[in-house]
Amino acid sequence: MPGSPAQHAGLHRTSERPDLNDIISFVIQQNQSGPAGWTRSRWARHNVVWVTIWFVLLLVSPGSLSRYNMRLISLLSFLP
Repeated sequence: MPGSPAQHAGLHRTSERPDLNDIISFVIQQNQSGPAGWTRSRWARHNVVWVTIWFVLLLVSPGSLSRYNMRLISLLSFLP
């Protein structure tokens, strides 16, 4: 439809955009060829590392935040 608001805004179908079609076909081609990706054991190790990091952060952060809050409370108690 000529003169439609979508046309003026630059919104087109995916099939009408050759640059987007090139990118989509490139991604599909790269996913179908080449190595299959990480093995299950590598994914498992990767997940264990990140879960461990988050677990340590969740254990350490409340303690450090409470220390900071206690120092702030003691500092503010001296103010009138």
